[in-house]
Amino acid sequence: MSKSVTVPGVETLAQTLLRASVANALLRFREPAKMSELQEACNLPSLDMDLLRYTLGVNSDLFISSERRWTLSIRYEDPTRPMYALIERVLRHAGRPVPLESLAYLLADVYHRAPEAMAMMVYRLSAEHFFRLPDNRIGLREWLLRTDYNNPEDVAFYNYVDLAEAQKLLRKHPKFDGSPESVVALLRTAGTPLSARFVAFLQWYRHPETFDAVRAYQSLIDAEGLVALPLQENDTLEPVTHWALAEWVPQWIEAIRPQARQMAGVLAQLMAEPLVLSVEDVEGMVQHVLQSPRVVTADELARRFFDLAPGDPTYANDLQTIIQSLKQDVRVIWLGGTRFVNPQNLPPYLFQVPESLCFPEVQFYTEEGEPLEIDLEDEGLSGTLRSDIQDPVAQDVGDEEGEVTIFPVPESVQCVVKARHKEIGTFPLCQIPDGFFLKEPNFQQVTLIDETTGERYTDVYVNQNVRLIYGLLDWYATRDAVSGLVFTLTRTEDPFVFKVRWEDTLDRRVHISRARYEELLDMSTRMAQTYSTFDIICEILGTHRGGMEFLSILSEVNVIRRTKRRRVASVLSAFQAFYVRGGMWHLDEKKRDAGIDRAKRKHIKK
Repeated sequence: MSKSVTVPGVETLAQTLLRASVANALLRFREPAKMSELQEACNLPSLDMDLLRYTLGVNSDLFISSERRWTLSIRYEDPTRPMYALIERVLRHAGRPVPLESLAYLLADVYHRAPEAMAMMVYRLSAEHFFRLPDNRIGLREWLLRTDYNNPEDVAFYNYVDLAEAQKLLRKHPKFDGSPESVVALLRTAGTPLSARFVAFLQWYRHPETFDAVRAYQSLIDAEGLVALPLQENDTLEPVTHWALAEWVPQWIEAIRPQARQMAGVLAQLMAEPLVLSVEDVEGMVQHVLQSPRVVTADELARRFFDLAPGDPTYANDLQTIIQSLKQDVRVIWLGGTRFVNPQNLPPYLFQVPESLCFPEVQFYTEEGEPLEIDLEDEGLSGTLRSDIQDPVAQDVGDEEGEVTIFPVPESVQCVVKARHKEIGTFPLCQIPDGFFLKEPNFQQVTLIDETTGERYTDVYVNQNVRLIYGLLDWYATRDAVSGLVFTLTRTEDPFVFKVRWEDTLDRRVHISRARYEELLDMSTRMAQTYSTFDIICEILGTHRGGMEFLSILSEVNVIRRTKRRRVASVLSAFQAFYVRGGMWHLDEKKRDAGIDRAKRKHIKK
């Protein structure tokens, strides 16, 4: 094989291409860059994080990192080194002309001078040691063909070109005219990268009178279908620019991918360092959350801001570092797990008890001025009412005994949906034992998975301050019953994901048929503002001649007007018009005007 046409191995080609691509990308950054930024800047579709980490790791002489950001080691060169030598080293690694501005900023870091001053120095040096393209990109003169000789033999000799090899290729390509298209065809015939000077010699050989070395080089450097990479030639000490076909690149990269993946774990361990957040880091993440219209996870932030991936050795600890830093910022809301959100993106109703679940303060009086709205102490409650009002189903938001503690915390709980909650898609936490949901955060987003259909309900929120679950309207809509629906809520390994399953039975104590519900709504329109609790219960029991359980009465009363359980139990116990038989409450119409039992008066709360 001639000295002009080299055939490096595919792995060598891939490594050279990746090294040069990363070097050129880093030259465009004025500050150290994150791996994700670097990956994007390289503009190689097949470049994944394993390949990038491999390239950075095996070229530690050229690339260095600090605080998970990467830059060229040249930025930390000895400032006593000649500027010419430094520029030459940069260009050799890049393998293609570099913008004057990029060189100026890099040299400013090395020599601690203003970029503008460095730009002037590079500009002056380019006239003597380098060449400059019209768009102010700087390249090495040795990449250009030297043509100041008397005959083709001398031009070939002093440019390290095998004249016989060149003439052979030209015979195969009689239409070769030096254009980018003809160079592409030439490379396809050669099947391997060709040095820039070899190709330039062919261009000169075809048109020696009109050949211009800089223009010839420029015509190829940005040509579609060609890539430049610095490869070693047999007779040179330093790598020189070679032309290759862009269509070869995917094959090269695929050839080296297994090796990169095999070394990825080892390199990740060697390159790992604990995440340390600066004030600027935290502020950047907070601003990202505030500007996002949706929920943002710490995993997204880890990837976006610090190029962290789940396979990284320090990932779990780094994720906690991010979470803890954001939890302390009052501008964002922690939804539990790794999730954060801008509070402005959440509807205000998630942080307050809905109006339809609030208990109005009402009072009505007899003609004698005696109050009709009364609450009795426990000792004054009749029959089983003292225990009935303790039933979790009797309790509700704003009218509960406090958190129920069960040890150990059950894996599943059965929940009964009452009419007002079915209507607005909420559920009271009083039916769910303490510890079933994590204590922190107080406001959290959870996901419900329907065990039957597999459907996921993700916009569900648990507010432990308000004591309500919100966002169940879509789940409730899968069943027609108005009140008394029963579902099972089951915990999973993920504390923010739960399974739900509708049960086939209804809780008859609070079940209300659709027809009866419509009747109660009509009664509410007539009675909510003008009827006492006593009168409302009388109207309800008047339509249930067979009597009703306490929970059934409580359920219907609360459709007409929101009323606390002790008020209903007190009215049933105190007024002589009501009596209990076999656990069922009845109305005695004859005693409707009899008023409050004298024996109960001493138990009325003041």
